[in-house]
Amino acid sequence: MHQNYLDFAIMASSSISMGLLIGLTYSKGYRGLLLTTSFVHSLVALVPLVACCVGAVRVLSMNDSAQSGQAVAFALVGVLSLIRFRTVLRDTREFTFVLVSISAGVGIGSGLLAATIILVVVVLFILLTLERYNFGAPGAPSFTVHIVGNRESFADYHGRLAELAVRLDFIAVEAQADQHAEFTFEFISVYPSDVQLITSRILDVQGTTYVYLERLQRSRKGD
Repeated sequence: MHQNYLDFAIMASSSISMGLLIGLTYSKGYRGLLLTTSFVHSLVALVPLVACCVGAVRVLSMNDSAQSGQAVAFALVGVLSLIRFRTVLRDTREFTFVLVSISAGVGIGSGLLAATIILVVVVLFILLTLERYNFGAPGAPSFTVHIVGNRESFADYHGRLAELAVRLDFIAVEAQADQHAEFTFEFISVYPSDVQLITSRILDVQGTTYVYLERLQRSRKGD
């Protein structure tokens, strides 16, 4: 009986500690404008909750090793099917951290404490390293630009941006009143640090009334 209480205490403290570590890693590496604290709290709570579910099923079926393995597998399926986020995950990074929290809970609840802690710490270190060095980011930052001007000026805007861009993609056009339209482009700039130059070149096109430039992705150099 005392051994069961000790095992539960170890499982609870380990899962809470891993949840706090995962939540801290996510918040430290976050680079968006608005950090959702409720999502961080969910990452922290997810680990002990999953560990308790899997641990309870494992204890109830520990007389039969084969039955125990099947029970843990069904518990995992049940946990995954029950987890729902009413807010849409904004990028694959958030899904990755949800998966890390679930995996940590399943590993600790299954009794694989040392292996789970080592693996989760390694994965979190890899994620932080990738964030630190902007692994996979383009050589220059990418932008999206919204331009309001004459409907017939598409070729002029495309030509001006082509002169300033390493890569240029046309996204959309939306008709407006008085023969105007809003054009949207995405591009990787030749002049990443000179936003004023990019804006002034676009404004040189006759009939342009509005230019909004938004940075989409940081470069490897952190521009």
